[in-house]
Amino acid sequence: MADKYITRAELRLEPYDIKHELVDEKYLETLQDITYEAINKFIGETFEFEGTEEVPVEVLADGLGAERVFLKRRILTLTSVRVYVSTNTYYDYDADNFWAGKYNIEWKKFANETRLITGPSIFEKGIKNIGIFGIWGYESCPKDIKFAQGLMIKALIEDKSFAANFSNFSSGDFSYTLRKQNSDALGRDDSITGNAQIDLILKHNRRPIFYGTSGT
Repeated sequence: MADKYITRAELRLEPYDIKHELVDEKYLETLQDITYEAINKFIGETFEFEGTEEVPVEVLADGLGAERVFLKRRILTLTSVRVYVSTNTYYDYDADNFWAGKYNIEWKKFANETRLITGPSIFEKGIKNIGIFGIWGYESCPKDIKFAQGLMIKALIEDKSFAANFSNFSSGDFSYTLRKQNSDALGRDDSITGNAQIDLILKHNRRPIFYGTSGT
């Protein structure tokens, strides 16, 4: 099985130093799956790399009746945009028509508000009616995410109570979720994992919620 974010080889070294005699490779793979799923669900996206310029991946977004659409995934390279009128009817536009941020795209305009290339000036309102084609994710998993995952795996091995921070366990195909955050009367969030270092990394990387955006 391929490593998910932090590698099993890295987990055998400092600062994790998980010994072979303590945890075998199969159990380590299981812990990778648990923490991989939990991190992705809490943060709201995957840190994997997907797509090429030759074979781009389509991610669907909701049109908001505005010049911009927000994306649930991080886009590295925009290759084209497809605007769906119906299931079988759509219009394709080259990437040159748009400004692309990490989590949004916007129609280009000249300074005098004249369209650069003939086409609509807004994304019509709809549910998953905008197809964004491109390369998605991260060229490599951020070091702080790998570090947090390593600490989580180490804690799951060394401290049985740490597992209480996970909910919605299922067997077979793994499905694990970090417990929900609650706020106190002063609006302060409680701990996610019970480990301040891990919590700080997860909170820093958590994606903001853009209402009116749909999934993949």
